[in-house]
Amino acid sequence: MDQVTLGGRPPGRGAGKAGTTLGAVVVVLVLLVVAALGYGTWSWAAGPRANEGPLESRAFEDGCAWPREYFPRAAAYTGEAPHPVQILIEEHAASGDYYTGMVLLAPNAAERLPGYLNPRETAEVQLLACLDQTGQGRQVRTCRFAEPSATVPVYEATYDITVYEARTGAKVGTAVIPAAATASCPMLLSYDSDDEPKIFTKPSARQVDDALASFTRAY
Repeated sequence: MDQVTLGGRPPGRGAGKAGTTLGAVVVVLVLLVVAALGYGTWSWAAGPRANEGPLESRAFEDGCAWPREYFPRAAAYTGEAPHPVQILIEEHAASGDYYTGMVLLAPNAAERLPGYLNPRETAEVQLLACLDQTGQGRQVRTCRFAEPSATVPVYEATYDITVYEARTGAKVGTAVIPAAATASCPMLLSYDSDDEPKIFTKPSARQVDDALASFTRAY
């Protein structure tokens, strides 16, 4: 028997559409809640954590690690310039591994390292500058090793810099060193036999000083 429709749509069709629409809205809302909770959990895990310990010589290394740490005992980023900064770098090993280490800035014979870069007293540090190698350029030299005999290429590297206040972990700003100038050969080099080792240039003291000028020498 054929269905007969009187005066418009068949019974129940409108209710079905409304139910489907309501269900879709509920699903979207659930997904949004789950996404928000996931983002909140990630933000909590990735956010900086307070390090209440003493400001020892290598304490600031964790200020650029993951998860980052900040140091409530550090000096506040305030007052007149210059503002002392600790320079930290993401070191890339020949094997491809990486870790965060403190930069030993070595000025050339014609210049003197400013006292606000890597100050001797950790209590003076107001800022942390985290250098992250982000690019590989041309080969600039070759390092030769005697035992065992090997040659390893040195490539020009680019570094992105993120600056944080040491005391609060707050992000202050960013900078870039596009072509790090110091191309030195290490005393020792470790890598797996299956790897093709590489060495990367590092920023000079002048390059770091210039890149951080707006943070260290401002106001």
